[in-house]
Amino acid sequence: MPAPHPDLPQLSKRDSSYRRAFGELAERDALLGCFSCAWQREVPYHGRLYVSSRHIFFHSSLLLKDIKAVIPVASVSALKKTNTALLVPNALSIRTAQGEKFLFVSLRQREATYQLLTSVCKQLQDSGQSPRDSVSNEGTLGKSLNSSQSDPEQSTPEPNSLHESLGGPHTALWAWAAALRSRMNPQLSLLNIIIIIYLLLMVALLVSSGYIGLRIMDLEQQLAFAGARPRLSLSQQ
Repeated sequence: MPAPHPDLPQLSKRDSSYRRAFGELAERDALLGCFSCAWQREVPYHGRLYVSSRHIFFHSSLLLKDIKAVIPVASVSALKKTNTALLVPNALSIRTAQGEKFLFVSLRQREATYQLLTSVCKQLQDSGQSPRDSVSNEGTLGKSLNSSQSDPEQSTPEPNSLHESLGGPHTALWAWAAALRSRMNPQLSLLNIIIIIYLLLMVALLVSSGYIGLRIMDLEQQLAFAGARPRLSLSQQ
């Protein structure tokens, strides 16, 4: 079994959340590594990637609902480093023997994640995959999204490995919140970002309502003054 990565001082702190999220599977598989990242689908699901000797787990908590993915290590057929927006080297692409594809972005420790995954996935070493071959020429974020949208059956994991939530009209707001979170503070939860957005919208609404109220009062005063002038002229005559 590969040893836990030495550069992860908070691994023991993440072990409880790992066991709480994945239950019996986590009890059987010791945690070897935990990395902050986002699972790129229609929108990025920010969460954590957990690596054990037999499974690769992803967990994200969004609006009190859990989004999970479980990838058996034995099913991994390809592991590639990819770039986000053509330039940022912070993504990893995992493809399984069943044709499923997982794209994880915003990896601050991509090299450490890649090294741990290659040490766990022994079949990749046996097949002769080298780090030089791991950088995907096609693996930009935009191309990955296009391929996932053009073939949803291939890119969507099986139901037993994924619990999805949210969609429809809330997707745009959630995507905006995810973008703000990456710019402001990645440690903030998306729920907090969405609450901040709603508060800002309410403040803007109150300010605009106050401005409209002042304008209405000003117009009423002007109309009252305009109506008083004819009466004043008649009284003078």
